[in-house]
Amino acid sequence: MWREKVPYALLAAVAAAVALAVNHARAISAPIESYPPSSRLAMLAYGLTFYVERTVAPVGLSPLYELPAHVGPLDPPFLASTVVVVLLTVALGLLRRRWPAGLALWITYALLLVPVSGVFQAGHQLVADRYSYLSCLPWALLLGAAVGATLDAATSGRLRRPFAAVAIGVVAVWITGLASLTWFQVQIWRDSGTLWRSALDSDPACVLCYNQLGAVLGNRGDSGSAVYYFERALALRPNDAGLHGNLGLALLKTGRPSEAVPHFVRALELNSADVETRVHLGVALILGGRVGEAAAELRQAVARSPGHARARYELARAYLVQGDRVAAEEQAQALRRLDPRLARELR
Repeated sequence: MWREKVPYALLAAVAAAVALAVNHARAISAPIESYPPSSRLAMLAYGLTFYVERTVAPVGLSPLYELPAHVGPLDPPFLASTVVVVLLTVALGLLRRRWPAGLALWITYALLLVPVSGVFQAGHQLVADRYSYLSCLPWALLLGAAVGATLDAATSGRLRRPFAAVAIGVVAVWITGLASLTWFQVQIWRDSGTLWRSALDSDPACVLCYNQLGAVLGNRGDSGSAVYYFERALALRPNDAGLHGNLGLALLKTGRPSEAVPHFVRALELNSADVETRVHLGVALILGGRVGEAAAELRQAVARSPGHARARYELARAYLVQGDRVAAEEQAQALRRLDPRLARELR
């Protein structure tokens, strides 16, 4: 039995190594080191209680439960979860001889959650509904066994049939309720705008939710509304380079380049390697009549990323506005090799 598990264990080990490598390389969310071990254990305890609670009563669900910038083990939600987990573990341990299934299910549930818990955090989420699908299968197994045992006891006469009928009826009503809640949840996922508005209803302090909704509206052409949501996000997290860049781009699209410039500048102060933001800064400066400054920023963008077609296009435009046709033609030639279609748009 153990030998046949070895190939699966090896595959799991390779997948885990790849996931950790990608998480480290892309710096997904906050790095693991930014949360002390005590906070990470508190996040694990919170997840262990969260998924059981939301499986029993899946209300107030959200596409994103954002990871707080600070997780204090003594904060009420985390402390309460830790107490529940410790008490439940102790109780099931004491009952292991009389009811071994309880401890076995609890351990299985915990092991399935560890890879997606605070111990190995990857992403912007503290918890996620999707992580309950696999981890909560032990509880579904327990419920099925309980229903089977109830029916068996009623058939053998060890349990009065009215009591069995009430127990089975309660389970049937609960499952019907779950089906109804599923139908309502599907309506929330019908489009991105509805989804992120629902997320903000669940957590009005969700920075990423404001950012995502702003991006959705901006992509739909409603840049004015996008500005509002990006501003709300920045009010909650003022030193986020991505948020400054997104707000700057939304302001640029609404015809407010002068207001966009400070946000692009701040984004580059926080992340000087962001070539895309530097290109956007160059465009805003051109539209604001500050062509010399724009050319300087765009030259930096081209130097950092010589294959960035848009950077060369905007730099050629800046040179044309300055009247330097030789420099503009040099950029145009490079652009023709990178993106002939974009090169044809140069005037």
